[in-house]
Amino acid sequence: MATDQPKNAATTFDFQAALRAAGTSLAQIQGVPKETLELCYRIGYNAFNAGDAQSAYKMFLFLCHFDHLEPKYWFGLGASLQRLGRFDDAALIYGTASVMSGGDTTALLHAADCWLSAGERDSARGLLEQVLELSGGDASRAASRERAAGLLALLDQTSSAAAHP
Repeated sequence: MATDQPKNAATTFDFQAALRAAGTSLAQIQGVPKETLELCYRIGYNAFNAGDAQSAYKMFLFLCHFDHLEPKYWFGLGASLQRLGRFDDAALIYGTASVMSGGDTTALLHAADCWLSAGERDSARGLLEQVLELSGGDASRAASRERAAGLLALLDQTSSAAAHP
């Protein structure tokens, strides 16, 4: 039976965990210039904008492997997966993008969109509530707060309508 996992998946995971703990990336260890990674990012970004989500997915996956510390690579991977209809995977990747960026509420909103597309209303609700909590009174997060509040109201409205036909 074929598998996408390397034969030494535990070793690979341990190595990636060690990189995270050290605050370094595989690209840094191998001496891959930041300019090269940025060129790859532009290729993935342009592929995504041209409607080629599969090519964008491959490029962003490559980038996340080589520099797992860069949030925009995770965001691009999540967006590609979302466009490919892989909503569960995209939601999880957007969660990673949010963590790597220090709590990006935009990534959490996209994750909530994915959970809604996957029919996971409770998961979406939890993320939307988290967006409200994280955005608080921060003016720079006002748009995220308003969108989350609107989606929560819509969820409440549709839940109420379903409960009282």
